[in-house]
Amino acid sequence: MKKKTYILGVGSQAKLIYNLLKYDKKSKYKISGFIFIPNRFNKTKLPKKFCSLNVYKINNIPKKSEIFLGIGDNILRGKIYNSLKNDFLFPKYVSSKSLVRNNVKIGDGTIILDGCIINFDSNISYNCLINTGCIIEHDVNIGSNSNISPAAVVCGNTVIEENCFIGAGTIVQDKLIIKKNSVVGSASNITKNIPANSYVYGNPARERKK
Repeated sequence: MKKKTYILGVGSQAKLIYNLLKYDKKSKYKISGFIFIPNRFNKTKLPKKFCSLNVYKINNIPKKSEIFLGIGDNILRGKIYNSLKNDFLFPKYVSSKSLVRNNVKIGDGTIILDGCIINFDSNISYNCLINTGCIIEHDVNIGSNSNISPAAVVCGNTVIEENCFIGAGTIVQDKLIIKKNSVVGSASNITKNIPANSYVYGNPARERKK
């Protein structure tokens, strides 16, 4: 019996992933419906339909079904992934409009949107979101539950640890380390290592108070 595939979420990120899968001619996935889990971003009642498909509670989804996380917030994505990973499958998805070079490793649940370049020998861990138009250069390591926002550039031999958020249009210079749980504001220029739990932005980026 063929596994059913669902998208968890009923917001703009879920709609984006649905449309990517629907219109990507090389995609093997057909979405059976959406999953609604109340959270701090979405406290509305269970909608009956979303994108003309049925919406279900998680306890109505058969175990070992395939789920794409249609949620943009990387910390919330991580919490949901960790709570469901033993009961469900989280396939990776790479848009056919992105270029992934040889010897690149991509973890379960990671989604790579249109127009990205992932260069040789890079490693993207599980449950990451690589947004539209990102460039991930050679020998980069990106930790789990991280979100690389649209048009960000991560230069070669860089390490981005788990639970990091890299803002849109940011450039991370080569051979740097961004430690876990850090947030980088949009259009920043990262020129030095970033300590864990930091909030930085600017050109060059400096640490700011949250």
